[in-house]
Amino acid sequence: MRIRHLILMMLFGCCFSMEAMAESSVGDIYISVVQPERNDIPQEAASQLENRMHQLITANGIADTDPNGRFVITAKSFIVTKDIIGGAPQRVSQKIDFTFMIGDIIENKVFESYTFSAIGIGINENKSYINAITKMKTNSPQFTSFVEKAKEKIIQYYATRCEQIIIEAKQQAANHDYQQAIYQLMQVPNICDCAEKCQTLMIEYYDAYTETTAVELLNTAKSQWASSPNASGAAMAADVIAQIPAGTKVQAELDALIAEINQKLREDEKRDWEFKMQQYNDEIARQKREFALRKQQQEADIAYRDRQQIADNEYRRKEQVARDQRRRMLIDACRQVGLAFAKNYQPPTYNVKNVYAW
Repeated sequence: MRIRHLILMMLFGCCFSMEAMAESSVGDIYISVVQPERNDIPQEAASQLENRMHQLITANGIADTDPNGRFVITAKSFIVTKDIIGGAPQRVSQKIDFTFMIGDIIENKVFESYTFSAIGIGINENKSYINAITKMKTNSPQFTSFVEKAKEKIIQYYATRCEQIIIEAKQQAANHDYQQAIYQLMQVPNICDCAEKCQTLMIEYYDAYTETTAVELLNTAKSQWASSPNASGAAMAADVIAQIPAGTKVQAELDALIAEINQKLREDEKRDWEFKMQQYNDEIARQKREFALRKQQQEADIAYRDRQQIADNEYRRKEQVARDQRRRMLIDACRQVGLAFAKNYQPPTYNVKNVYAW
């Protein structure tokens, strides 16, 4: 039942939208694009260069915004030659070296660099720059190799710090700061050796976060009803009740509160309350239907795959696939909690000017 209620929680629309689910699946490694103002690159060309870096990162399966602000990609340019081409109109031809760098802005360390050379031609220096930038193929073997090597360095960073990350997450969880604990753990890429340990802790803290949130919301609803035991208080309590996840340990207390409010309200005061409660019940019913449909589809998919297996391995594979799917769903739900925390999290301010020295 614990696994069931956690999966139901994942489906709870107020907390975990499908848009957020898509966001979490972008990648396990995060690199921010940082392009400080450089006097040697015209502003319009600098914007084009920044867009190319975003494309480079996402094309290689990396999220292009690091919530921690730690790992960054930047670029600088150097004009090798510059010529004026006569004619009408007159044009500028420049050979430009663009050097891309990925590194750790906190430790002020460059992991990898790659220099791309191109000749750009345009009616002015800005257009010439932009023309050169358009010749960058972010999916080229050279660019891909550059990013892959940097990814290896980032993975190595997490591999050496994984145990410390776990210790910090445990301390945060001990202080009931479950969202930040989950946020910390979700930074560890899947391919790290200790990733499974981090994911197991994420699920544990997600369970605790869900229960804690439910208790807090229930207490708020009780307080609102106690302070105003009338139609107005019932309406405020109903708005809070609608946010309480289904299937938590407070369900019995929640049912009792709903029954108490329903009993004490006069008939002419019940309309708004009953409408809100119907919305709440409809939402719970929708969650259950969606869960049942998804579970039915999963079982059908599992059954199809199982029929392809050798008969003596059918039962074991079916059980393993089901366990893996449940775990993946839970980990996705955990990540939504971490992403929600990251939206309001203000990481320490690091000196972006360090990038100038790269």
